[in-house]
Amino acid sequence: MLVMLVFGVIACLRVAQLQVIQGFLYRKLADENRFFTRYVPASRGIFLDRNHLVLVHNTPQYKVATQETFGRAYPEFVEISEREALDQLARNEKNVLIDQKRTYPFGAALSPVLGYVGDASAEELVAHAEYYGGESVGKVGLERVLQSHLSGRSGKEIYEMHATGKLLRQVSREPAVKGTD
Repeated sequence: MLVMLVFGVIACLRVAQLQVIQGFLYRKLADENRFFTRYVPASRGIFLDRNHLVLVHNTPQYKVATQETFGRAYPEFVEISEREALDQLARNEKNVLIDQKRTYPFGAALSPVLGYVGDASAEELVAHAEYYGGESVGKVGLERVLQSHLSGRSGKEIYEMHATGKLLRQVSREPAVKGTD
């Protein structure tokens, strides 16, 4: 009887500790786990010559975070087809990113000046708080020098998730702002 009473008191103290003392912490962790943020890339500005001939333009690119890195602060992305991206988005997959690929009509002829873009590296993500995993950023040339003007401002959509990972509803949406041409 005494043993049951001691275990009962210990159980009550433990419940009080979890509910009263640490309840705020666990509530905060649950709320952070309940919401999912999907970044919406801004349309990158294009280069035009003095006669308004397009030197570089954007085409849609679909990426998915690899299973091994999804959920990390800096996930790795691989390119997928438009059909695969739309199928995954229809199933409320959270690891799909719709981005843009740069197309250079003059190819290598202007590449020393224009440069190129690539996914933001882990070092760039740490150095620039405004970048997110999978974002295309200028690596060399004018693409890098004019990065802040060309990139615009990414938007974001915040969703509430079910415990199973299914997206329930959109909580807020901040539209992307196009970069300067």
